Amino acid sequence: MTYQTEVDFHPLYELALSMTVFTHKKSHYDLDKQWFETMEAKVSPSFKEKTKDEEKLEYIGYLMILMWKCPKKNSLSEFLQWFHEFSVGEIYEMLIPYLGEQQPKDLGAFRDFYSELLVSWNDVYSMEEKKINLLADMASFLKEKSQTMDPVDFVENCTNGIRIFPMEDLHHVILVPSYHMAPLNRIYDLNHTLFVHIPIDQPSESSMIPSISFMRKTKALADAKRLRILQYLSDEPKTFTEIGKEMKLSKSNLHYHLTLLRTAGLVRITNYKFKQPDKYETRPLGFSALKEDIESYVFENRVKF
Repeated sequence: MTYQTEVDFHPLYELALSMTVFTHKKSHYDLDKQWFETMEAKVSPSFKEKTKDEEKLEYIGYLMILMWKCPKKNSLSEFLQWFHEFSVGEIYEMLIPYLGEQQPKDLGAFRDFYSELLVSWNDVYSMEEKKINLLADMASFLKEKSQTMDPVDFVENCTNGIRIFPMEDLHHVILVPSYHMAPLNRIYDLNHTLFVHIPIDQPSESSMIPSISFMRKTKALADAKRLRILQYLSDEPKTFTEIGKEMKLSKSNLHYHLTLLRTAGLVRITNYKFKQPDKYETRPLGFSALKEDIESYVFENRVKF
């Protein structure tokens, strides 16, 4: 028995996710510093004040589920109109299959909080049409691929190295392409469902310019510690603790190196839906892809000097 996979995309997802990326302000996103600075200057003081409520921000996964269920997604106003048609009890009934131990204490406050935030964010930020089209095209492509691939292999392929094995309490994996989250994945564990944002890289404007994903892979190899980690993981999967002891690295330092290797697709995480510690191992498919990228860039796109 395995789980079902579903690929879905709508600009509303990316509106909510771009807002979440901004509120977290992490440096390891592909978005440049200027994007964060520009948005910081645009958002209102009330928006900044609301986003200090970290507890409510943690429930973004439930908002994603409601967006997934919403039949009216042509605009934010349509979604919000649909969202506000329901009583708190009806919202609870929609969410109850996905509610885990941690859940909003007040669904009315949850609805008002995200409604106000999304309106404020939508007033100051709009995504370029070409990026929306890129995500929509990728979603269509992945939907076709999902019809012919084993679900576990398909999820690993989409996430660039997260291998989620079937479990009795895992029924559904929803995969949503994302631009703002790149190169990271975000996974919401919603009871029997995983809602997964999968990063999509912006293609290079010219074949002479190395792609972001290509540069990510070469950067991942440009460090002796990361090369040693790859060598250590080449025989069998290891836990984070085992790697730290062998490499004699602090938790934060090891997390940094493993993140670079994982987002480059060179390391795979074996995940049992958070029931057991993640295990890391080298990912042969990533090395094959790197070889192809190097040969393609160097030999197929070469220019005469």
